[in-house]
Amino acid sequence: MGGPRRSPAEAVASLSEAIDLIRATWDGGRRGGIFADGEQYRIRGAKRGPEPAHDVSIWLGVLGPRMLRLAGEKADGWLPSAERRPRSPRSARSAARSTTLTRTPLPTRTGTRTSTSVR
Repeated sequence: MGGPRRSPAEAVASLSEAIDLIRATWDGGRRGGIFADGEQYRIRGAKRGPEPAHDVSIWLGVLGPRMLRLAGEKADGWLPSAERRPRSPRSARSAARSTTLTRTPLPTRTGTRTSTSVR
């Protein structure tokens, strides 16, 4: 899709940092710019806002233990792909919420991936 090719560990770190930066951008109530010196993204004084007019959730359609752990820590929901769903969706949901016992379990929706081509 045009981005850099990352190792699995870099992909998890990149998505984690991106979620933090998206949430910081939406936090229009805070004063000052956004500063981040992460492994994947470096931001110096990006402008916050505008704050969304309504609550915007971040849902992740991820699989794999590290990504599921990240979903449990930072996402508002989990949307597994119907084409690559784990054999046991129950165990995948459990893994997604296993790392953060203080959080409410993630809502989960099952869907199918669609693609569109324009000629």
